Amino acid sequence: KIKRGRFDGGDFLKMVDTSGTYRPRVVEDDSVSIKSRFKLPPRKGGKPSAEKGFSGVDFSVDIGPVSQASGSAYIEFGETKVIASVFGPRAKTFGRADSTTSVHGSLECQVYYSPFARGADTDESSSHDINRSEEQWLAESLEQSIAATIQFNRFPKSTLDIVVCVLEDNGGVLAAVTTCTSLALVDSGIELFDVVTASTVAQCGEELILDPQKSLLDRSSGTLSIAYMPNLKKVTQFEVTGNFSIDKLGRAASLGSSGCSSKHKELFKCFAAS
Repeated sequence: KIKRGRFDGGDFLKMVDTSGTYRPRVVEDDSVSIKSRFKLPPRKGGKPSAEKGFSGVDFSVDIGPVSQASGSAYIEFGETKVIASVFGPRAKTFGRADSTTSVHGSLECQVYYSPFARGADTDESSSHDINRSEEQWLAESLEQSIAATIQFNRFPKSTLDIVVCVLEDNGGVLAAVTTCTSLALVDSGIELFDVVTASTVAQCGEELILDPQKSLLDRSSGTLSIAYMPNLKKVTQFEVTGNFSIDKLGRAASLGSSGCSSKHKELFKCFAAS
């Protein structure tokens, strides 16, 4: 449901338990889209740079599109589109078995694919099974990537709910989900150690490509996904699939972390501009 270009968040409220207390974010409804101000220019020259870590895809963000969430963000990463919402913190419900659980806060992540995320030509029955397994994998990977940056001691005995919807998947979805969620956390006002950004590197023949689209990912012999906190110089997620030589893996990790640092710098320019 869209109203003047802004999501009203009704669908997201159905996905999570909001019976606990949470701080709603009030957003003034205006006719000017925030996203247009946050559109980052594509790198000139057409090809990603292995030396400097610039992505070759268009990259734009919108902060606060879901008015009923504590914080939210929308990101277009090439043709991959993701929206993330943060709800809470809300009070934990302790049962008898977990009454001795840590007094620090906790995190619950849910990731969903929209029915049209992979186009109308995909077989519906097989797509549903694939999406369910990928949703679970994305949620687990997202929680690992994001948890290291949240100051859980600031909301003791409380839970933070994160709901992410993949609107369109054209490659690099984990990087898009992680970066979008990190922006939503910033929008929510949750205290963080740093802002996590993420990148994907694909090995296509002898070439390493930063943040490739799906057509290149399908032809790649190996991929690396990395989430990174540039200010603290800490990696929060490092996942490799396929085959890499030791030398290529080191170069791919360096390229991915450079891409994360580049995104981090540009996103802070966006927040400064807003």
